[in-house]
Amino acid sequence: PVARVIKQAEFFDPKTTGMLGLNPTLVPDEYSLRQNYPNPFNMHTKIQIGLPEPTPMTVMVFNTLGQRVRTLADNTVPAGTHTLSWDGKNDDGQDLSSGLYLCAIRTKGFTKTIKMLLAK
Repeated sequence: PVARVIKQAEFFDPKTTGMLGLNPTLVPDEYSLRQNYPNPFNMHTKIQIGLPEPTPMTVMVFNTLGQRVRTLADNTVPAGTHTLSWDGKNDDGQDLSSGLYLCAIRTKGFTKTIKMLLAK
């Protein structure tokens, strides 16, 4: 994908937003949700998101029954490439069991879901 240069770096506190950081030099030309890495994973995985413009964004993890187990982000985020981290826990901080989980992103005009495999 083609990217354009931005001049200002912005970083987020992962305790409050779940965001690990913003690549300060590149802004993608299109929305993206890349496959998590590693996958399968044991305890921690990273999910990369590309936003071509500042936008409200929600990123959630669901189990195979379609139940939301974790909200990774639910806020307005600046344009750029962002990395989210998931520790295999639910919103209450409890470890989830091994299995297939779905990660979904919703923004203005873009939705996408990926499959993630938690293996303990």
